[in-house]
Amino acid sequence: MKFHYDLVVIGGTKQGILAAEYAAKLGARVALVIDSDYLEENDNQSFVLEFKDDLLRLNNNISCQEFIAEKKLILMQKSLLNLELLEVDIIKSNCYFHNHKNLTLLTSKYQLKSSSYLLASIPHQLFLENILETDNHIQINHLLSQDNWNNLPQNIVIFGDDISAIYLANKLITLGKNITLVNQNQQILPTEDEDISFQLQLILESQGIKIYTQSHINNFHHNGDTDNQIIIVTNHIFLKENKLRLDNLGIKSEKGKILVNNKLQTQHHQVYACGDLLGGYNLDNVTEYEIKIAVNNSLFFPWQKINYYHIPYILSTNPPLYRVGYTEKQARLLSNKNIKTLIINSNLFSGLSLGENNIFIKIILDDNNNLLGFHGLGFELEEILTGITLLIKQKKVLSDLFKLKFSQLKSLEIVRNIQQVWLAKNNTQHQFIMNLLETFFIWKRM
Repeated sequence: MKFHYDLVVIGGTKQGILAAEYAAKLGARVALVIDSDYLEENDNQSFVLEFKDDLLRLNNNISCQEFIAEKKLILMQKSLLNLELLEVDIIKSNCYFHNHKNLTLLTSKYQLKSSSYLLASIPHQLFLENILETDNHIQINHLLSQDNWNNLPQNIVIFGDDISAIYLANKLITLGKNITLVNQNQQILPTEDEDISFQLQLILESQGIKIYTQSHINNFHHNGDTDNQIIIVTNHIFLKENKLRLDNLGIKSEKGKILVNNKLQTQHHQVYACGDLLGGYNLDNVTEYEIKIAVNNSLFFPWQKINYYHIPYILSTNPPLYRVGYTEKQARLLSNKNIKTLIINSNLFSGLSLGENNIFIKIILDDNNNLLGFHGLGFELEEILTGITLLIKQKKVLSDLFKLKFSQLKSLEIVRNIQQVWLAKNNTQHQFIMNLLETFFIWKRM
């Protein structure tokens, strides 16, 4: 067993395994430290919390236990074996940092020294949590562990501002439950563009979901018949105390999130973080991007900077939400130039059902028509998202979108719709300028 490494990855999560694999393939000497109880047969809570969004999108015919059993099987028979073939040392133990002369990670048997350490666990494995459970008040992970949701009370209050709250509301409304979604922020999904968030709220309300923003859970504790009501919390309240003794290293955290710089480096120069510990959505393409940045900076020189601006993603709401680039608010804060927006809110007449033809698109532009952001709500917008992502990376203008070739008829219709709105807006601006010039020359001739 080697005790000095180029990188020690902490966490047996999917991001931890990917990080260890990526570093090993670069030729680094790597150790992966997994909590001793993570792989225990009867302990599924860490798996449930790590994959909660996947569980919420599952077909009702597949149980939580079946899904978790499959994930464990893949982990044991494929992922960990693959790491062993790459000569990654896998250590199953609880651990904590000790900083005397040199930074060391202490496990139950070994002292691990490394040039760098990568935090890749989920917040629940790292931070102590304030559990607020009563007879009619449960956390989402305990709900997901139940097989029969038909036995839940008829009235359900969901408290949370994360994507899990939306997924849960979408799932429970199909079971005929009365759903109330409570959010402390001004909008649902507070990191999304305000217009997209508002449109999604309208759709959820049209499906029968009651939504209260800027509200607190205490207002709903004794609302109605408590015997026929349950409150499900998707937000978790994390305490400052953590199992790795990060405070002793000067590493700061806030509500279960590790604070890092734009190189994914914590306040201790040897310790990096990625994945769930940074907050945000648990999306594979975003996580893989963070892993590569964090591992490259930890193994070599910390010069690569994280930039989420170019990373597209899709949220599996109903209908799906698509995004790449800035929100309008972000664009106005970051850009010194004038910001323009295009709104496309229409129904496309193709061979699909009426509901699948409704789309809402918002495009953010600067005054030179450079693309700054794309936000979409609807079905089958993947091609449009891919095309606009390419144009943003190449620093192209909106008119270049109209030159791209698309394979789907719906994509062609959407692009034509965008072009019509763009031309109409430009013509309006051009006419306004011409009217000003006409007024100027009339005044000059007087």
